[in-house]
Amino acid sequence: MKQNNTTGGNQINDLRQMLFNQLERLADPSCNLDKEVMRTKAMTDVSSQLVNSAKVEVDYMRITGQKGSGFIPPSKQIGDGSDR
Repeated sequence: MKQNNTTGGNQINDLRQMLFNQLERLADPSCNLDKEVMRTKAMTDVSSQLVNSAKVEVDYMRITGQKGSGFIPPSKQIGDGSDR
């Protein structure tokens, strides 16, 4: 498992890829649907918490004028398009 840090750990693109991979597993007719639905629920719950945490950090950065946080690298500037 990757370590969460600002230099290459888990990133939002990794989260997106995991969620898309899970969608593909759900679409597989040979999957154990009950098991995969439970896994999907757990993944979406954790994903939602990660997204909510990032939103709080963005708000903190806006209020304090900080250029980065423990989750958002300093090289990302809010509002200049690099945060997309």
